Amino acid sequence: MKSESQFACHQMAAQSTKYCPAIAGLIDEHLKLKLVMEELLLKTKGILDSLEKTEYVEKAALRKEVVRFKKNLELHSYKEEAYLFDTLANYIGRNSGPIAVMEYEHQTAKTYIGQFLSEGCSDKEALDSLKNGIIIERPF
Repeated sequence: MKSESQFACHQMAAQSTKYCPAIAGLIDEHLKLKLVMEELLLKTKGILDSLEKTEYVEKAALRKEVVRFKKNLELHSYKEEAYLFDTLANYIGRNSGPIAVMEYEHQTAKTYIGQFLSEGCSDKEALDSLKNGIIIERPF
């Protein structure tokens, strides 16, 4: 495993900067969601590596974890999209820049997770959709 994370979370805020409690809470959520994404990626890769030998129970457990992650991601996304982004848009605009990137990341993650859950965890394509969806390419 790499020592550096694959998940940049759109250039996470500098750790030495002081933020109000609401923003600090969102940053903390990002860190926790990132850790869960890394765990899901490792589990998905493990299942893909041994797909023929993998028991149904392992796949069902992965699906359950993805459902739990999806709920946490939706709650986090809602807070940012309903409150933070609208406020920031008044100052920096919404159609390009950080807000556009974050909204794209949210939508892309939801799309891939939804695809995985609708296809189930019974075949390689469904697992690939999760593996590919977790790693969101960054434009910078």
